[in-house]
Order: sequence, then structure tokens, then C-alpha cells
Amino acid sequence: MATTYSARIEELRLLDPSQYRPEGDLLTGGATWDVPAHVGSVVSSEVVLPGRLHIMEIAGPLHRPLEIREADATPWVGMLYQMSGSSQSGSAYTKPYEVTGGHHNSIYDVGTTTRHLLTPDRQGQFRAIHLGLDPAFFRQLIEGNDEWLPLYEKRLRHEQSFMSLPAAVAARPVIRQLLEQLRQCPYSGVLKRMFIEGRFLDLFAEQQRQYRQVHHARASAALPHAQHELFHAIRAYLDAHYAAPPTLLELARLFGINDFKLKKGFKEVCGTTVFGYIAEKRLTEARALLETTALPVQEVGEQVGFVNAAHFATCFRRKFGLAPSQVR
Repeated sequence: MATTYSARIEELRLLDPSQYRPEGDLLTGGATWDVPAHVGSVVSSEVVLPGRLHIMEIAGPLHRPLEIREADATPWVGMLYQMSGSSQSGSAYTKPYEVTGGHHNSIYDVGTTTRHLLTPDRQGQFRAIHLGLDPAFFRQLIEGNDEWLPLYEKRLRHEQSFMSLPAAVAARPVIRQLLEQLRQCPYSGVLKRMFIEGRFLDLFAEQQRQYRQVHHARASAALPHAQHELFHAIRAYLDAHYAAPPTLLELARLFGINDFKLKKGFKEVCGTTVFGYIAEKRLTEARALLETTALPVQEVGEQVGFVNAAHFATCFRRKFGLAPSQVR
């Protein structure tokens, strides 16, 4: 591997915020980085939703690794999706971490001097998409979701820098598809902002779902076999009684445990809460009924356990992005 070229971020002459072009309530821009020809040719394109999201795509041929030194005194959140080549970042508060082609991870940094190392793949290509979130916006997203909050609550409370996962994970097809939609937004003006925000929220939700499953798999692997069997039996019971489930206390007594062990163990083994599992089961069963039967929408809702038709429609739309009546 050729010798690494090192530069401070100011030396690369990236766009200053004053150089962004306003596009409705978005800001957009692009820049060719100031690096010598023997290092490569790197360009970046950016879309900024002020106060919320900063999307930057970095791409180009590299003939040698490029090290970027950056001093940032303010907290930041970064979601990195590596398309080709690899990125390695580290700081005084976080161990160096690497994201290779086809993988992704996220970092929360309290504000420090950061080093980034961009390395090309075997074909000499580098491409990555970085989503920078305003920390307050990140907290708002996380704290509003009971499924995601346990992954971050303790670390956010102590203002610690951290990686979402100890090692990057492979991007699932749905994540790759959403990234491509973010890159190829077909709209302009107000519609462009709405499209980008919508695709970002879908991407964030898919990412957190994958992170939660990874955490769940690790925690579950450490549990005794008998405990696995117990909570798989509880899940099977809920599969048969999701439309009219027992209360938590009734369910705990039915299986000879207390409600605390039920809540804790079910989440460790099944990756969600008892109520979350029932809600998910009801909606997936409802969709299956809508797709395979001619039952009226209200009857489908009642059959899977919804007493109120409006509540059923609201939950269904939140889960699938369309009304029950639109499935057929």
C-alpha cells in the first residue's frame, strides 16, 4: 500500500456553509477536494436540512490512503454507509473504528479532535455516504421510541462518545435501496425536502431495527437453554392468543414466573416487549387477512383484536405506510 497522504480538513478546501446554494428550505452544494494528483481525485456532494440532517457523499479514485485531521469542539452524530473502499475514524474519546465496503455503523461523539482515514478498494475506488445528525434531533428520534431507547439511554445520560455497534454490519438490501433513493431524489423545492426527510426516517428506522437485532442476538446467545425454551413457549402462546391476550400478570402466572422476569426475559430472547410483539402480530395477521380474504376492513380489525376501527387504521398506516383499504 502506498504512503498515506495526511491533511487538515481546512487544507482540502471543502465547501464553507456560506457557499451552499439555497433550494427551497434546503441547502445544496458540491466540491472537488484540493488534493495532489498523485493522491487521487475526490469530489463531494452535499444536501443540508438546517438543524436536522447533513448528507454528504464522498467519491472518487484514490491512489493512496488519505488521512483527514479534523478538530470539532461540538458534539456530533454520524451515520456512515461505506459503498467501496473503507473508512476508519478515531478520536481521543473513541477507539478507532473501521467501516468497509457494503457495511455501516454510527458514532456519537461529544466533540473532540478526530482522525479519518479513507482507503481505496483494490480497484482504487472510494465511495461513502455520511449522514450527520444534529445531536438534539438524534435524541428526539431515540427518546420517542421505546424499542430503540434501551440501546442508548445509559450512554446518552452520561454524555459518552460511543459506537452504535462494536463492529460495522453489512447493509441489508432495503438499506441499500433507501440510500440509492436518497441519492437519486427526483424532486425539487418543498417536495425534495419532504422526500429526503421521509427516506431518511425510513433509513434510520431500518438501521435501528438491525442494530437492535444484533444486540438482541448477542444478549440471547448468553442465556441458558432452558430460558430460551421458556420464552419461546410464551411466544408460541401469544401467537395463538394475540387477538385476546392475557394481562402481563396473568401471563406470568400461567408460566410460573413473575412479571419482572417475564418482561426482561421476553425482550432478551424475542428482541421486543410482550406488548410490542402482540401489536406486531396483530398487524401482520391483519395484512395477511386483507390480502387473502374478502372480509370487510372493520371485521379484519376486530378479528385480530382491535376494538376501535379508527385506531386499527392509524396503527396499520403507521406500520405499513398505507390504509387497510388500500391493500386490496
